[in-house]
Amino acid sequence: WGRVETKGIEAAYEPISLKVNTIDIFGAGIEVVVSEDGRVNLIEMFASMAEKSEGAEGGEETEMPPIEVGALNFHECSSAYTDRTLTPPYTLALDQVDGAVKGVSSTATAGAKIGIEGPVRSGGMVKIDGEMDLFDPKRLTDLTINARQVKMPPVTPMSVRYIGHPIDEGKVDITLKYEITNSDLVGSNKFVTDGLALGDKVEGEGMVNLPFKLGVSLLTDKNGLITLEFPIEGNLDDPAFGLGNAISSAATEITSELIKSPFKLLGKLGGGSGDEDLGFVEFEAGSAELEVTATDRLSTLAAGAEQRPELILVVEGAWDEAADTASLKEIALEAQMGGQQASRELFESMYREIASGDALETLRAQNMTADESTGEQVLDETAYYRDLQAALIEAQPIDMAAVQALGGARAEAVRSYMVDTAGIDSGRVRVEEPVAMEEGEGEDDWVRCRLDIDTGG
Repeated sequence: WGRVETKGIEAAYEPISLKVNTIDIFGAGIEVVVSEDGRVNLIEMFASMAEKSEGAEGGEETEMPPIEVGALNFHECSSAYTDRTLTPPYTLALDQVDGAVKGVSSTATAGAKIGIEGPVRSGGMVKIDGEMDLFDPKRLTDLTINARQVKMPPVTPMSVRYIGHPIDEGKVDITLKYEITNSDLVGSNKFVTDGLALGDKVEGEGMVNLPFKLGVSLLTDKNGLITLEFPIEGNLDDPAFGLGNAISSAATEITSELIKSPFKLLGKLGGGSGDEDLGFVEFEAGSAELEVTATDRLSTLAAGAEQRPELILVVEGAWDEAADTASLKEIALEAQMGGQQASRELFESMYREIASGDALETLRAQNMTADESTGEQVLDETAYYRDLQAALIEAQPIDMAAVQALGGARAEAVRSYMVDTAGIDSGRVRVEEPVAMEEGEGEDDWVRCRLDIDTGG
């Protein structure tokens, strides 16, 4: 303690009461400790003063006498906030704390008005405003806590414990709004980080197994800011509810959902609905040309990627052996026709060049059918034409190298569109080795090339 000055003291003995106009505290050191079970030392102190106690005689219950303090003023005080619900415990130290708590009363229904602020020792500023029943905070609390430009590296022991990464750089603005009515808590939390950079993963650490570096990149906008907002509700008398755990669980859930569906986030940032998964591009079998639907999807993805400059788009080309081979054979047949109009006569001529002398007659015989009116054998022209065409397509020589080359060409088409048309920096688009498309992955006659994201770290 430095010194304390009081003004306007009124005290009575029968009945006992105490009224003080002002209490000015200079240079005091105030320690706020949240214990392992979530109890706050100062709140517990005030609450215990308000509890009923057994009388000295006859077992009668007596209530705390009326206490009123007009204003409790703090001048150049210091404060340390220690949260022991976290492992390891986290301490936030404030210097030059100034402010006031006005209207302190053990009998009034309204809470005391609070307005306190001070600089954080490691950098930044904290301000607390609102009202609270200091003698029964669970009955009435309405506080807004604002922290600005608080340096984040000091919380590294806590970040290593929870996410397995140290915090190398970054500052955070925090806005917390909590309302408590008869133990029911309704709160909102907003965290805005600036320049957050995680260090390398610490082996064996981290309570949550998620790629948090990827999560940071997904959340970081083009100005280097991360904004997280989420509500919180619960009952303080519920032993299963803990404020610190509820906040960390909500933040982890948000990050987890983003990591699971990053392309939905990018789609929403790019002006889409946010419901569509932009994590793939489809090509027509046998082709490496982007369809209009594909370019529309890529344009939306590029717009979203512009909002997340730390992300790298990974393009994995693909081919479908069956679908691509069939389509390439059709394309080869068209080329062999040399622009001639498809007809039965043309196909018969081409078929004679690849088949034995009586093969054509055999094929005709296979497509003879009885006329419904006369019963005579006639040629089913449609079936015959179809079988001729199918035989010519099947005879086209397509090797596997040509099929696999489509995978690389498709990846290059995506890369080219993103860089040359959509304007994404070339260093942010990486092409992987093409792969065979997994069975059942795409639609019939369409080949799906998968996209992924990376942080480059």
